[in-house]
Amino acid sequence: MTREEKLLLHRYGCFCTLLIMMFFILFFCDRCTQTSKTEGLKIQVEKMLSTSQKTASAGYQLGDEIFVESPLMSSCAVFALTDMENNKGYAAIIRISGVSGPNAAVFVSKPGVSNLPVFIGFVDSQTNAGSFSTSQIEYWAKKIQFLMREVAI
Repeated sequence: MTREEKLLLHRYGCFCTLLIMMFFILFFCDRCTQTSKTEGLKIQVEKMLSTSQKTASAGYQLGDEIFVESPLMSSCAVFALTDMENNKGYAAIIRISGVSGPNAAVFVSKPGVSNLPVFIGFVDSQTNAGSFSTSQIEYWAKKIQFLMREVAI
């Protein structure tokens, strides 16, 4: 092996080592922030459930996050939900895009009822609901229902 080949091999090895280290650092940072992200989303859903006229009187209790293997889960979180009679359902917070940009919307599958998830509202109280069409909200409700078919609650 010539000196130039050794130098190139050394540089290539250093570059690959650097890439691998960066990958592990990013992976570690993602894993460390996952729990705080989940807790933040759970707090937002609980806040929406307690302030919404549609769900405030139902006495819902939010449970743990439900993990679903789907690409949609990168912009969605789903939590177990129980009401006062101990019926089980789920609450989902999902990022949807409209005219005013992406916003977090909360949907609830009412415990004991198997129809389409109900749109509760947007997390951001400043969001104008008029910038989202009914068909967009129905689309995401159907998407969440399809996503949750595979999960036994």
